[in-house]
Amino acid sequence: MADAEQRLGAALRIIEDYPNLHMGPTVSFVLGALQQPIGVAPESAEVGREKLRRLLTALRNAPSGRGVRVQWCGNIRAYVATSMPFVDGLAWDVQGCDPNNFEKLVDALWQLYGSFIMAGEYSINDFAWHRFTTDEIRTIEELVDSADGPAQRK
Repeated sequence: MADAEQRLGAALRIIEDYPNLHMGPTVSFVLGALQQPIGVAPESAEVGREKLRRLLTALRNAPSGRGVRVQWCGNIRAYVATSMPFVDGLAWDVQGCDPNNFEKLVDALWQLYGSFIMAGEYSINDFAWHRFTTDEIRTIEELVDSADGPAQRK
């Protein structure tokens, strides 16, 4: 259980505090940031999809005041995880997904981003998915290492 709580804390820290993002990191970015080592591709599609499901399940348990909403960001043309203090747990506004159907959310995000996840391409710049840069990994490490402390809200 402590591991799940630690991963949730790290995910929330990345969502809340990753610098210089318009709305928040993509769901894929958060998933890649939590891999060991950071950015490693899943061993198989089944494993990758299950890791996505576990991340979203963990976010459903976000504590009060630290909710997350998955929503479209037109700037990067991708779904992002946005910090929403007035949302309990996880909410989403994903095209074609009933906001109460968790499995549809997992299916939709995997359909959109599964191939990039499988390639270890968790980050997006100029509408192109790529592996994490050295600077991104450094920033992720700093945020994950500080996940036990209070959030530094943007």
